Amino acid sequence: MKKIKKLNCEKIIYIFTLISFILLVVFFINNYKMTVILEKERIRINREIYLKQVISKKKEQDFIEEEQEKKFIEKNKNVRK
Repeated sequence: MKKIKKLNCEKIIYIFTLISFILLVVFFINNYKMTVILEKERIRINREIYLKQVISKKKEQDFIEEEQEKKFIEKNKNVRK
């Protein structure tokens, strides 16, 4: 009887250890997946921010060029008069 209880106890400990190990592995796999997903999301967001900055700089440069052209045209008109 004691031998059976000892065997059952060892089996229970073995099963519990196995389940714990499996859960730990699943946790680390899930954590790794989330890390990869978050890293991809961070890269996508940084790319969007960079593109918006580039577009904004182009618009700013275009605006400055237009203003310079307007000033030049106004200056030429004033010189002709």
